[in-house]
Parts: sequence; C-alpha cells; structure tokens
Amino acid sequence: MIELFPNDAPQTVNNFIDHCDSGFYNGLAFHRAIEGFLVQTGDPLTSDESARLKWGTGGEDKTIPGEIKRPHRIGAVAMARRSDKVNPERRSNGSQFYMTLGNYGALEGKYTVFGQIVSGLETIKRISIMPVDANDCPVARIEVKSIKVITQKGPMQLPSMSSGDGLRYIKPDAARSLVGRVFRHIW
Repeated sequence: MIELFPNDAPQTVNNFIDHCDSGFYNGLAFHRAIEGFLVQTGDPLTSDESARLKWGTGGEDKTIPGEIKRPHRIGAVAMARRSDKVNPERRSNGSQFYMTLGNYGALEGKYTVFGQIVSGLETIKRISIMPVDANDCPVARIEVKSIKVITQKGPMQLPSMSSGDGLRYIKPDAARSLVGRVFRHIW
C-alpha cells in the first residue's frame, strides 16, 4: 500500500494514477533490485522477455517535470530519471519508479518522491534480496500483477492481529509522527 503526495508532486501523481488506471503497469517486471537500497519497475520493455538486455531503458518517450521536494526515507516511492549529463533539468521518466529500503541523503534534491510505502515493505525487501545478474536485474521474473488506486477517507489504518483480542486496526508506521513511531516500538 502506497500513500501518494499530490500536494508535493501533482503532475507525477496524476501521471502515476493514469498509468495505474489504464493497466499500464500490469505484467511489467521488476528490472532492478539492489539489496538494502532499492527495487525498480515500470519499464514497458519488461513486458518482452526477449528484450531483457534493454530492460531499464524504456519509458523515456514521455518525461515529467521534476517535482523534487520530499526526502528519500525508507519506503519512499520515487520516479527514475536519466543522469544529469543528458537530463540537466532532472525530468522524471514517464513510467519507471523505484522504492527505497533506507534513508538516502545522497538522493536528496535529485529525484521526485511522490509516495510512501505504508504497508508491504517486507515484500519489497524480499524482492531486493533475490539473485540478480550483472545489471542488478532479478534472474527470476518478478512481475507486477496489478496496481489499483483507491481513495482513502479518514485516518489510514491497517488490520493487525493482537494477542487474544482478535483483529484490531492500527495506523502504519509511515503514517505516524516520529514520536508515534518511537512510542509504538517502545510499547
């Protein structure tokens, strides 16, 4: 589950939602996985297994202006882009995005962060430790089945099993304040 940030990255969020609603990401593979760093998907070339050597180069037919405001914290969702040498305006790729597995100050001010993982980070971590080839591409095909956009009304809460009390709902760590995260881990 990803929380999107339309106030900080309106063009990027609208582009992402359009891609999700059209089914663009369905069937695409994760083409980059670096343990403890990030996983990346969204390259339309990954729909063709025979184009594996070109994976990671697609989606440049459309770019989006950079909306670089938010930091790269664990679980950040950001748009990929080409290097400053060929892309000095830091325009985002039209479809490729990545999810971070740590806090990365070195990425600050360089990429558009448009969302935050609020549930499912453990799945992204598992993808990051899969065997990869020399291009950091997972050897086994790991595919996006579908991405659905839903509108959340009210506070964000996830089901959690508590000891003996049955099912209860909690706010995910990514939606808590720093103090809230500290207290949750202390208690």
